[in-house]
Amino acid sequence: MNKCLACHHNLVFNLKRSSHHLYLCHKCGSISTKKIDETSSQYDEKYYLTYYASRDNEMYRECKHLIHDCKVSKGIKILDYGAGSGVLAQVLLDEGYEEVYMYDTSAHSQRYLQKRFPKSDKILTTTKGLKYKFQTIFITDVISHLDEVDQVVTELHSKLLDTGGCIIIRTPIYSKVLNLLLYTLSWTFRGKFDDILLFTSTRFCLFTLRGIQHLTNRHNLHIMEFKKKVQYPFNPGNTKIKKTVFSTFYFFCSLISKYNQAILIVRKK
Repeated sequence: MNKCLACHHNLVFNLKRSSHHLYLCHKCGSISTKKIDETSSQYDEKYYLTYYASRDNEMYRECKHLIHDCKVSKGIKILDYGAGSGVLAQVLLDEGYEEVYMYDTSAHSQRYLQKRFPKSDKILTTTKGLKYKFQTIFITDVISHLDEVDQVVTELHSKLLDTGGCIIIRTPIYSKVLNLLLYTLSWTFRGKFDDILLFTSTRFCLFTLRGIQHLTNRHNLHIMEFKKKVQYPFNPGNTKIKKTVFSTFYFFCSLISKYNQAILIVRKK
C-alpha cells in the first residue's frame, strides 16, 4: 500500500506491527491499515448472534430511519451489499420489502445469514454472473472494511445497478484530531490495543470528512447528509472490560465531534 484509501495521496506516516501496518495520511487525516497476518482477525460470535439478532438495538433503529429518509420504493430488487449480521435486510423485510437480496464476502457472515434467514433463497454467495440487476443497493457501514473501495463502488455501479437505480452508502467518519490521537495511542502502547481502538482486525480505513469528500468526487457521489451520532458505550455484560473502557472513550469523542456519520448516494442515469 502506498496510497491513502480515502484521498489517494501518498502515505507518509507508517507504524509497523506484527499483524498489520498502520498509515496516517497527512493530507486528509484518514487512517489506513494493511494486514500482514490474516489469521489475526477476531470475531465475537456470541455478541454477534445475541446483540444483532434483536430488533431492540441501535443499529436496527438506524437502518429503519435510513430506509425512511431515503424513501426507498417497494416492489423493486434491493441488494444489501456487505450484509454482515443481516440487520438492514431484517428491517427491509419487516417493512414489507420482498425482493431483498443479501451478499457478504465474510464466511462467518454467510453462515450467520443462513441461520437468521433459513428459508431465504436470496442470500448470494457471489455477485458475478447474475442475470438481473438491482434498483437499490445499500452499502451500510461497509466501505471502511474494504481494501478496494473504488473497485467495489465502480463494479456495483457498472454491473449490478439498474438504470435509474441508486447506491446508498452509509459510513462512520472520524475527525482528523481523533485519528491523530488514535495514531499516537497506537505508537504509545506499541499497537497492543489497536484492534479495540482502531478496529484493525476488520477495518481498512478510518475516513475523515475530507477523505469522504475525495471519495465522493471520484465517483460523483451526492452527499445526502452528514450526521452526528452519539456512540453509546457497549453493554459491560456483553463484552470484556477493556472494550467497555475504550467504547466509553469513543462515547465522549462522539459527543464533541461535529459529524461522525455520512450518508452518500449515487444514481445511474
